[in-house]
Amino acid sequence: MKTTKTRKFEGIIYLATAIILALPTYSQVVRIQFSSEVTEVNSPLLTGVTVGSVITGQVEVDLAYLPPNSAFRSDYVFFNYSGAGLPGYIFEFDTGFETFRLDSVNAATGLGIVPGISLANHEDTDLFDMAARDQGNTNGVLLQFWDFTEPTTILSGDYFPEDVNLAAGFDRATFTYRDFLTTNAVVARVTSVSMVIEQETPSALLIYRVNASSLPPQRKRPLIAALDAADAAFAGGQCATGLRHLQSFQNKVGAQVARTDAVLADHLLSGAQAIIDSGCGQ
Repeated sequence: MKTTKTRKFEGIIYLATAIILALPTYSQVVRIQFSSEVTEVNSPLLTGVTVGSVITGQVEVDLAYLPPNSAFRSDYVFFNYSGAGLPGYIFEFDTGFETFRLDSVNAATGLGIVPGISLANHEDTDLFDMAARDQGNTNGVLLQFWDFTEPTTILSGDYFPEDVNLAAGFDRATFTYRDFLTTNAVVARVTSVSMVIEQETPSALLIYRVNASSLPPQRKRPLIAALDAADAAFAGGQCATGLRHLQSFQNKVGAQVARTDAVLADHLLSGAQAIIDSGCGQ
């Protein structure tokens, strides 16, 4: 969907080498902001855009609506929004003349780029990308981060967003707007990027990760209970109590999760430790 120019994305956009945890407004929303400089224009797809133009953008992903992995491959994860009518994935970009907003509620099906989020961890290449296209439109957007340098470090695993390190793929990062059925395209080199996870409580991302896991309900319940207790204690200003609940959570993870899913256990343990180390989840 396209609108005439009404605003630009404001604020400083920067290269983030780590995920920043912020509090309020959304519950477990991943926000990626970028700026790019156009390097190739072989069709007038975007009004007023030429080589050297600056395109800025923002992608929001609400983890509450993240689709399940549909790839079923050990080296590839794909969260597919195509035609599902799912909310929670919005790709916006601004050319200085026009603002475009592509919403996953209207995600396209059929020929053309498939709207979704990809993590590809191949033997000699890491790739992370985010694609969006509206139903009824062959034009779409693609934000890509590549790493060909051994050892590749964009991806440390299969979990989004915890396992994504955008800084590692920054040197080869591109933004593309094109008709993916033809050669008509505008390509830009990404010049800055940041990724932030916004969550309402210190343990919100851990709660999401437990709920999204394949653990049976009887194992999830005590883990969620410990995290809920920690958040309640932090909200009430009871720092030491909150930390004890997180340590209890770590003990439960070690006893109930580590032997059956070591990868999940490692994420949960390190996530809880990060909150503990930060001091009362602040």
